[in-house]
Amino acid sequence: MAGVSFSIVLMSVAAAAQQRSDTARTPPASATTVTETTYPVSGFIPFRRVERRTESGGRKVIIERSEAPGVEGRWEPLEEDVTDTTRTGNATTRSQRDVFYFAAQRKGTLAATTQAEQETRPNATTNVARTWLADLDGHLILSSGYSEERRFVSPGLHQTEATVLLRGPEGLREVERSESTDSCDGGRALIQSAVQRSTVNAQKASD
Repeated sequence: MAGVSFSIVLMSVAAAAQQRSDTARTPPASATTVTETTYPVSGFIPFRRVERRTESGGRKVIIERSEAPGVEGRWEPLEEDVTDTTRTGNATTRSQRDVFYFAAQRKGTLAATTQAEQETRPNATTNVARTWLADLDGHLILSSGYSEERRFVSPGLHQTEATVLLRGPEGLREVERSESTDSCDGGRALIQSAVQRSTVNAQKASD
């Protein structure tokens, strides 16, 4: 049964003063989006997603919360994602994404954290990410990683190398490496790719 959804967007911009300031700082901007899903028939629990965005001085914070009605009929959180992104100059962008789950006591518990960094150079772009997952005691354990480098070889020719890491007995180990070449010839996009899966470390772990 398809649901009927609607969105309410509230925009608010905080300014320090109405008058023009001598400084070149941009006042912080914030926005809230509420998307609520309801169903025309009974038996389905309504659901809503609340997104709050704040941006100021090269930093952007996005808070996404999933909510459902509680026992008393009020909206209660189920999951919350907090993404904090900071841009340093024109070359580097760093971000951290925290995922919280809410139990019956409405207390948020950190379940996962992902840290990522993107660096842009004149002829290449590099992306690196690491993810930590919480164990039963709430301790964060490094569980996976990803790195990618996209090089601009010549006009219309790009090469990309990517590596996937997963947690093993001795920490992160490489499980997959891929290479691809993107070229544009006469308006046609040509893509050549190759994937190599690492099995040496997996065999050592099983011995």
